[in-house]
Amino acid sequence: MNLDLATAILYPGQERGGDFKPHGGFRTDKTDGPVEVTAPLEGYVWRAARFIDSAGIHYMFDVVNECGIRYRLGHLGALPPKFQAIADSLPEPKLNDSRTTEVKPVFVQAGEIIATDTQESTEFDWGVYDLRHENEAARDSRFREAHSDEPDQAYHALCWLNYLPKDQQAVVKALPGGDGKSGKNSTYC
Repeated sequence: MNLDLATAILYPGQERGGDFKPHGGFRTDKTDGPVEVTAPLEGYVWRAARFIDSAGIHYMFDVVNECGIRYRLGHLGALPPKFQAIADSLPEPKLNDSRTTEVKPVFVQAGEIIATDTQESTEFDWGVYDLRHENEAARDSRFREAHSDEPDQAYHALCWLNYLPKDQQAVVKALPGGDGKSGKNSTYC
């Protein structure tokens, strides 16, 4: 995504909408027109979801790199043919049923367009997870108990802002927090 389109950051590891979200994301609510989402890292799509929420059809992809880093992109609204074919292979979408389905692995190149637009062109999710080891928050038994329903995400999520190139870190960290309640507060950052 072109960072000039970002108006705010949804921080990973915060409560949003009454639920803990290990992933973060970008708000792009002042954008006129589509928001292209590109792959930040090469890897293989291995899980995906399509479901219906208040904004319509929602697509989500989990991509894992051979080095053990997984990223999740969600709230995608329009897909190029390669990714639409993956989505079309999924179970029929249901209202608010975001369960993921394992798919035949499909290679994704860094920089490849994964979505040609986001839902309503206002925001999309981006979560990054280190599958090789658990994060610092997972060392706290209270955190583990509170998020035992999603250990593959909550225990492995990263503050992806810290892994961007320095010039992009400065841009992203200067943006406001995109959640009106949690702001820039984050368990991971």
